[in-house]
Amino acid sequence: MPCDVEQLSQVTSIPARSKISSTLCLYSVTEDKRLAFIRNIRLKEWSSINAIDWAADGRGLWVSAATTTGTSALLNVDLTGRTRPIWEQTKMVVGWAIPSPDGRYLALWQASGSSNVWMVENF
Repeated sequence: MPCDVEQLSQVTSIPARSKISSTLCLYSVTEDKRLAFIRNIRLKEWSSINAIDWAADGRGLWVSAATTTGTSALLNVDLTGRTRPIWEQTKMVVGWAIPSPDGRYLALWQASGSSNVWMVENF
């Protein structure tokens, strides 16, 4: 099944007065399959973005972001730039968040920095 894409987003990080802020760049896809810039959305308090996923209704984005102090969060960002932290973590990294087609459920990924190593001998 072909993908029917009308808008794309991308992330850039820019220095802003010795702090890093992240910017979402929104583009539309024209009929001749070219990108047309729509707007930038600056996320002032968030220094890095890990993942972006469109909301099921197309009127916003689910953004995985982090602060310079180590807080990781899942943000809901509307297309005007209003940012609402939905879930914040200090001990886990929040990854992507993908909504169900009807927008009622959200599958998300998180991870910790710990890991286990097992040594198996003579097998």
